[in-house]
Amino acid sequence: IWVCACSTGQEAYSIAIVVNECLKNAGKNIEVKIFATDIDEKSIEIASKNQYPKSIKKEIPTKLFKKYFVEDGNHLSVLPEIRKQVVFAKHDVSKSPPFIKNDMVTCRNMLIYVNTVLQDKILSTFHFSLNPDGYLFLGSSETAHGIKQGLTEISSKWKIFKKSGVINYATFNTYNTQGRVVQADKKKTLSPEAPLTSVEKSFNKFITNDLGYVGVFIDKMYTIQEAVGNYRQFLELPDTKIELNILKMVPKPVSIVLNTALRKSWKELKTVHLTRIRSKKNGEDVYLNISIQPPNEDHPFTMIVFGESMTEIVAENEDHNLSMLAETHHGEYVFELEAELNETRTNLQMAVEEMETTNEELQSSNEELLSANEELQSSNEELQSLNEELHTLNTEHQLKIKELVE
Repeated sequence: IWVCACSTGQEAYSIAIVVNECLKNAGKNIEVKIFATDIDEKSIEIASKNQYPKSIKKEIPTKLFKKYFVEDGNHLSVLPEIRKQVVFAKHDVSKSPPFIKNDMVTCRNMLIYVNTVLQDKILSTFHFSLNPDGYLFLGSSETAHGIKQGLTEISSKWKIFKKSGVINYATFNTYNTQGRVVQADKKKTLSPEAPLTSVEKSFNKFITNDLGYVGVFIDKMYTIQEAVGNYRQFLELPDTKIELNILKMVPKPVSIVLNTALRKSWKELKTVHLTRIRSKKNGEDVYLNISIQPPNEDHPFTMIVFGESMTEIVAENEDHNLSMLAETHHGEYVFELEAELNETRTNLQMAVEEMETTNEELQSSNEELLSANEELQSSNEELQSLNEELHTLNTEHQLKIKELVE
């Protein structure tokens, strides 16, 4: 589930509680993961802390409050099992790539603050991010009229829609995130770019839609800044933590080769091509062609183009010769592994030395404790001896007193 414009988190936690109630009533045990996003970083920080004033208690049904909330000093918090189901992240839905493969997307009372063009773009992004038959939940004053051909209205009162058809994402500029605007040097005067001709638009559409090529733009931290094309056929979100790191959104074998190629491209400032890189798609082996173009004066980001290699007929006796890595990159791949291995060995050696030092300190502390224990035992024996002497002296005093009384 993707909760867009989650503000300080109340909506995300409420949805998590409702989903858990529904699953328990249905007797089902299904893993639930909720991505809650907002453009305001301070709101995300508040939501992540999971601490709300006690005044919200009156807004929560008593039954649900007793079941899902705990009091922590002057604050109220949802139970840890609910908190673990929700992941909060800063995200701009109008610019950043969406979260994909969702069964439900909610965005309540945010679209009313943007213009119609941006509304349609955001709605098409939600449609793109939903699984087939997934649900879209909007605010009471909002509508999905702009993409009505791709949705079926389930409830006009509660603004619940179901993904039931396809839409032309190119019409809404869905794929092009246009996430960053780079300011030109004030000293340079740039002439405006001429708009694309119909032929150029047709060619671009053919490349992305028909041939299935995907362009991804990243910075030097491997973070995706822009994307063009249906990138979810090659990229997936990590299972645990939400990140837009390109190396964590591709399979591990592809990630290793891609990392090596990126470093080479940045170092030599040349375009690098990877051919027939083996990957998995729907459980089957596929081969990818990847091209990397380093940053230049026209664009500050690194462009990575993914494309599926055309199927080729390969003789059975040649099948064993196909390597997961391209032959030309094998040496770099081995070098990368050796570097990581050396780093691991160094870290391990440092850890061993630290453990040895800690062990010596513990032994020294143990000897001091043993010495202190012996001193305490000696002191205890002296106290026992003194106690016996006092007991004897007390007996003698009692006898003297008795004699004096008589």
